[in-house]
Formats: sequence, structure tokens, C-alpha cells
Amino acid sequence: TFGGYILLGVVENADKSFSSVPLSSPEKIVSDFWNSVNNHSVVNVNILSDRNVQIVESGGNRIVIIEVPRADRHDKPVYAGSDPFAGSYRRNGEGDYRCTKDEVRAMMRDQADISQDARVMDTMTTNVFDMDTIRRYRQRMDNLRPGHVWSELAVEVFPASYWRYGAGRQ
Repeated sequence: TFGGYILLGVVENADKSFSSVPLSSPEKIVSDFWNSVNNHSVVNVNILSDRNVQIVESGGNRIVIIEVPRADRHDKPVYAGSDPFAGSYRRNGEGDYRCTKDEVRAMMRDQADISQDARVMDTMTTNVFDMDTIRRYRQRMDNLRPGHVWSELAVEVFPASYWRYGAGRQ
């Protein structure tokens, strides 16, 4: 999810340094990589461009460097295969771990241009608010933002002002 690098033709040494090893055909590896990443039965979305894949010389060998960018929230989850719940992984330290169903659902929910919390409900009236909750929220707001223009409103009017503010954002 955060992006990173994939190095092909490289081994990690005991001291955590890297050394290159010969690749038989870096061009074929890159071609096969592009065929796979553009195949929707292998991965659901390709977030890479040509500039993200390079063949470079290192230690007398040609290696392949793939820079994987951070996926935009609209593209998440990026997953292998056809099932996001079985093919979504996250990096944690040195390993990759399968995402939980809740993590996958959260990524899917966050794809929307407008979050569920920001969505304005056309048919909502102020009687849906719990006034005790509004009073507590209002007190917190007054403590955090003394002198705010809404601080002068009566508690019963406060949610209506907030509601109208949301309606104006449509």
C-alpha cells in the first residue's frame, strides 16, 4: 500500500547488503512482468508506468528495478487474482501478510469520492439529533474554539446550522 521496490537479479547477503547475480534475459523478465501486471486475472489494477521499471547495470550484471508507487485510495485494494479478500496483502516489517476482511472492506469504502461521514442526507431533519449528545459536542467545541460564531447559537439551533453547512457543500 505504501509502495516500495522490487529488485530482480539481486541477493541479500548475510550482512544485509545486496549483490547482483546474472539474469539470463532481463528484457524477457520485464516483458513477462508487463504481461502479468496488465492481466486482470493476475492483478486487478496496474498502477505502474514505463518509468517505474528499469534495467540497470550493477556489479557487472544487469538487474531489474521495479519502483511500485503508493496506490491511490481510488485504486485500493490492489490484489492478486480475482478475489480482493483472498488476494490483498500488506507489508508489515520484513513480511507480507494477507489483509483481514475488515481491512479490505475499509479500503473499498475509502474509494468513494465523498466519505460516508461527509455525505449529506437530503431527507434528514434536525429531530434526528440526540440533544444530550449535541450539548456535549457543543461544550467540546466551545472549549476548543472559544468565540466561534456558532458558540452564540442556542443548543437547539446549533445542529441546524451544522446541517445547513453540510447541505451547502453538495
